[in-house]
Formats: sequence, C-alpha cells, structure tokens
Amino acid sequence: RGICITGGAEMYTRKKIDFPFEVLKEFSYRNDMPISYVLRQFAEPVEGERVRKPNAASVNKWLAANGYIEKQMVEGSRRESWFPLQKGLDIGMYTQKRGDPGYEYVTILYGEKAQQFLADNLQKIVQEIEEMKKETASQKEESVFMDEE
Repeated sequence: RGICITGGAEMYTRKKIDFPFEVLKEFSYRNDMPISYVLRQFAEPVEGERVRKPNAASVNKWLAANGYIEKQMVEGSRRESWFPLQKGLDIGMYTQKRGDPGYEYVTILYGEKAQQFLADNLQKIVQEIEEMKKETASQKEESVFMDEE
C-alpha cells in the first residue's frame, strides 16, 4: 500500500493487481463486437476493483505479431485500419463498415468463436505482450549503447 500526499492531506492508494484470468472460465457469448467491447465484457466481473485490465491496443499488437490481423489502407480512404488475415477469419473475425457516408470506417468484429479464442488464450497473450515489452525495452537500451560507440 502506497501513500500519496496531495495538498497536505494523506491518501492511501492501493496498487493495482494483475487481472484474475480465472474469471474468464465464466465467459458467456452475447453478440459479435469489436475487441474493446470484448475486453470490457471480460473485465465486468472485476469492475470497480483496482485491477490491471488488458487493453485493445496491446492485444491487437499481439494478434498482428501472430498473423491474425494486419494494418491495411481502407478502400476509398487515406486511413489505415486493422483487417483480419486468414488465421483471423478462421477463428471468427470479420470486418464491418460503420459510420456516415464520407466518414465511414472499418472495424473488426469478433464472433463467438473469436471471443472464445480470446477468453481461452488471454493469459498467454498478456504474458507474451509483457515479454514483447521487455524485449523492446532491452533493444532500446542496447541501441543507446551502440549509438555511443
């Protein structure tokens, strides 16, 4: 437990705990939805608690690094968006255009099979994301020393 001093008043703050992946055993499919909504649904059992919750940006990076999705230009636009590759399609990802004419965007929706894949593998995904972050930090550290030569 840490102490945070603000304006002379002491407040006790609790450190966030890791996400309790065992709550995913109770996962129940509702409907197809984007990744951010899927992750929000996964976190519902711990809502209001100080828990580190997986975020969509990190999970998307893992999905991209493992061949499920990739960034592509949106047809008729100068924007990039995530699109499922064959591995993603095979587990139940698909795209849908949303928005008003002229302001359309593409989003990946996760069907029941894709959501179950995430529920079954989220702990492994988060562990690998943490490893990727450490590796990136290590490479940055090494590159600083190489530049100093």
